[in-house]
Amino acid sequence: MNEDQVLTPESVQSEIRRTRHRAELPMYAITIVLGIIAAIILYIYTFNDSGALEQIKDVMAGENIIESSEEYQSIFTILVAFVSMVGGVGIAVIYVVTYLVGSYKLYASRMCYGIRVSEKNYPEIYAKVKEFTELLGLKKEPEVYVQQSNGSVNAFASWAPGRTFIQLNAEVVDLGYMENKDFDTVAFIMAHEFGHIYFHHVHMHYRIWTTLIGYVPIVGAMIISPLYSRSKEYTADRVAQALTGGKNQVEGMKLLCAGRHGYKYIDIQDYLENANQNYNILEKIARFVINMMASHPVTPYRIAAIMDETKKNGKLL
Repeated sequence: MNEDQVLTPESVQSEIRRTRHRAELPMYAITIVLGIIAAIILYIYTFNDSGALEQIKDVMAGENIIESSEEYQSIFTILVAFVSMVGGVGIAVIYVVTYLVGSYKLYASRMCYGIRVSEKNYPEIYAKVKEFTELLGLKKEPEVYVQQSNGSVNAFASWAPGRTFIQLNAEVVDLGYMENKDFDTVAFIMAHEFGHIYFHHVHMHYRIWTTLIGYVPIVGAMIISPLYSRSKEYTADRVAQALTGGKNQVEGMKLLCAGRHGYKYIDIQDYLENANQNYNILEKIARFVINMMASHPVTPYRIAAIMDETKKNGKLL
């Protein structure tokens, strides 16, 4: 898709399906499996600590605490089993409720401290919100907030019950309203966050599994979770390319390196040549480790993927 091509919902969504990172769905499946394993481990650990499992074992072995008739022993067995099941459900309920409260607290914070993008506040950005919503076929516009964040050049998407929302740090929005008048780069950054919303990366049924695998030592927390996260970031970049026709895609990446004042002055070819020079073995190992543990692909890999005209899958390792 070139920059002059007329964008339609059909062309954009077709492009997105074609360029979604091929590792993302397999990694999601692995994440669910590990999440289930983690949930079982947490369940057993919890009831071992509470003594519930030991009570069940005692009952099954005939070492009932209640020294009475067989009838009472049977009733006790049923009660212990029931309590254990309710306890397991209780843990899940507490977990979900805690997650929902945290999600809504994050949303409430945006409402309290941010400025919502609208037809009157940041109308240029709001026009892109409407455009991206239509191109992606979303049923409801994500709410977009601008918030001052002490100089941090960043943006994120999230979910709360009944809504999705995006925060654009004020330092990103300044690109459009200050010296560079660069709304295309702002649009690309926001389009990336629309990508996470489009593929439901921010919804509870995705996030709950990624939280659970953090309880799986090494494999879950340090290998699978970062790998899965990097695949999602590549996918979101492809969505941004499709939504914007590729406008200012490299500018958005240069911004991450040089900040909002200096990014326009960066020679991207020189940057990549220096970033991809022949390293010695220790430097290669160090770079591999940094990328391996990162939630986002290291910037040279990410820029290379964005600049690849064939739009192959980005490098995960």
